[in-house]
Amino acid sequence: MHILLLYPNNPRITYTALPGPYGLEVIRTHLQTLPVDCDIVNPYITMDPEKSIVDSLRPDTKLIGVSIRNIDDAQVLWDSKLAGGKIQPVCCIDDVLAVIELVRRHKPDVPVVLGGVVFNRMPTQMLDYLGADAGITGRAEIGFAELVSNMAVDKIPFEQAIQNVPGAVYRPEGNHIVHNDEPRGGEFLPVIERESVYFNIRSDAAVRTIVGCAQDCPYCIEGNESGKILLPPVDVVMEEIKGVVERYPVVDEIMFADPETNHGGVDRTIELLSRVRQNVLTRELKLDMSITPRPCNRKLVEAIADSGCMFQLSVDHVSDDILARNGINHRFQHIRDFVSWCGEIGLGISFVFLFGMPGETKESVDEVLRYVESIPDRIVKSAYYSMGLRIYPGTPLGRAYRNNQLDQRWIYHQDKQDPACIQPTAYCESWDLFELHEHVRERTGKKYYGVESCLRNITAETYRQLDHDFRLYHIGIAERESGDDPCWEAWKGITGDVSFLSKNKLGEFLWQRGQMALERELPGTALNDWETLKERIEAGTVKDRDINEINSGIETARTADGQVQGKG
Repeated sequence: MHILLLYPNNPRITYTALPGPYGLEVIRTHLQTLPVDCDIVNPYITMDPEKSIVDSLRPDTKLIGVSIRNIDDAQVLWDSKLAGGKIQPVCCIDDVLAVIELVRRHKPDVPVVLGGVVFNRMPTQMLDYLGADAGITGRAEIGFAELVSNMAVDKIPFEQAIQNVPGAVYRPEGNHIVHNDEPRGGEFLPVIERESVYFNIRSDAAVRTIVGCAQDCPYCIEGNESGKILLPPVDVVMEEIKGVVERYPVVDEIMFADPETNHGGVDRTIELLSRVRQNVLTRELKLDMSITPRPCNRKLVEAIADSGCMFQLSVDHVSDDILARNGINHRFQHIRDFVSWCGEIGLGISFVFLFGMPGETKESVDEVLRYVESIPDRIVKSAYYSMGLRIYPGTPLGRAYRNNQLDQRWIYHQDKQDPACIQPTAYCESWDLFELHEHVRERTGKKYYGVESCLRNITAETYRQLDHDFRLYHIGIAERESGDDPCWEAWKGITGDVSFLSKNKLGEFLWQRGQMALERELPGTALNDWETLKERIEAGTVKDRDINEINSGIETARTADGQVQGKG
């Protein structure tokens, strides 16, 4: 029996990076003792998504799982020069829908089962919108493994097998939707085997240290009303970190894939940081995590400093009234204590703020800005902010929207005929989105970073070109594993200046594409890339490469180009 796990995550310029299918890797790990074959496929990192799906389907494919990681790109504010003006997030659910429709076209009788963080929050909406056969909420790896066991071992038909699966969401015989109770326990297994192609795109590996989220913030699809979380044993987490570091030498960063790692407990977080530093680091390795000001103490801040762990502090706001109203568990005193400890220890902070929550006023925005300005510059590494909140179905804000409890003046629709909010809808209390953005930029001297800043001051045409080139670049990276020809098919279509690449990656891209062009007897293309590379090095926008090698390549391309011109 063959299981196909689909990861319909389309590279987009607004994501800035393409993460690996960690949730599906977790599921595959839990299937490893069952008599099945399992493949993970992202059709959107190939030149022909339909062909990649067709090639992945087998005569014995009996079950298809689909992970829904993103409902949209969460970009609330775009520059007013773009079509439509103020709210233009890209709906990613339609990417999932397109993949499911392709599967139905080629394997109409194979059940499609949904999962992922988006499905957890809005299972009935996703089941209806995507037309899948079922889905699994909670720890989907537990429920999916039980479903596969029922089908592969016990030979139970899918329609019956799904009914006993914990967390299953389905329609028995087309009737009303049934949602089974989610699993309360289950074994935790270290995820060792990864989809290595994603390490060609980015060199960090996700490792979860907690499951679930301890909060139910109004805007977030990861929260839960009970506030309960599950904690994998620290030994399992350590085994996973060691395994991925040893198996994949390219990995240079471990990212704790948690909403906020310290919600697993202060002492536990200290133990994790200490054990990673003591037992794993046979080579240079960065650590990264998100934390909140509570729970926290000075010992945790010291452990963060000692481990060299990068972190983002999810402050959200500094007004106690707004924090309390929106169910956020820390208060201003916790923020102030954290900042004080960092100042004493010499640790810099990257802040993350959200403006426009229920209760926001123009005065409360300035309260946040005044507080950050009062912190010494040596402590503030960076400050990020987001304009407005995305209204997601299943969240507290989504329920308030559905029950007409939000002020209509501050609701920004992309599609007013979409009451379920599948298409992007945002809320920003007391402010016009664009005015708020301009106010923060002016008030802070443009020192803060809006999460939407990558879209500022560009035309719609420029955005489309960047997005087009971004996708082709990532497809080319993924296709390199199949050889230079598939990679070239993608990279030859990139026509812009690929400004989204780092200095290192830009230099490597221009050099490699030039080599491919020369091999394909296109010396003019190689010459253009290598002369551009040389100009970028001289301008300091590309990190140093061997200039002699570049000059030699340029001369070779010029000679070959002259021979081609002579023949003409």
